Amino acid sequence: MRDDALRTSSERFAQLSDYPFEPHHVSDLPSQHGWRMHYVDSGSPDAPCTCLCLHGPGEWSYFFRHLAGAPGLRLLAPDLIGFGQSDKPKRESVHRVDWHRQLLVEWLARLEQQHRLGPGPLALLHSAGAETWAASLAAAAPGRFRVVMPVPDGAGPVPEAWRAPFPDRGYEAALRALGEIPKQVSGPTPEQATQLARAVREAMGYFAP
Repeated sequence: MRDDALRTSSERFAQLSDYPFEPHHVSDLPSQHGWRMHYVDSGSPDAPCTCLCLHGPGEWSYFFRHLAGAPGLRLLAPDLIGFGQSDKPKRESVHRVDWHRQLLVEWLARLEQQHRLGPGPLALLHSAGAETWAASLAAAAPGRFRVVMPVPDGAGPVPEAWRAPFPDRGYEAALRALGEIPKQVSGPTPEQATQLARAVREAMGYFAP
């Protein structure tokens, strides 16, 4: 790990409910500068729909936990650097929206090069706090996303999950640069996730139940 970053201990995430995912990491993308990015990859590569799930400032992939296992969806949910289980650069100046967007474009290209992502369109799902970021990413990757959809919030706040990535203020440069920890947000309920999966499949042109 670079000496200008911090890495949250995995023990802070181990006790969170509904987050049983095997970790995946990448640290060598062209624009990444060696900081490690964590992401969730859940579901079959052969699923009808692959969804890139984008969290907003102060959030992380935990927001999308109930979408994992939703019928017909493969879930790709990165923790933007500075958030979640990704490395936390100590300098606030690192956290520019255009830089985070470029990393996501490069990450998708890497997955495709590794034959872990089909060449076809994706669904881009986002939290309410990431609406502007999602629009920016879709514009930077024209034709890559067939549908861009918000993910509902309705499970009630889970403050321990939003505090978990940040043991002290030294870890909070991204929060200071981009936004605070959300006060009233935790992601969709399982029922909402099932309904959203159906809507995404229909929007992508897959009508099987």
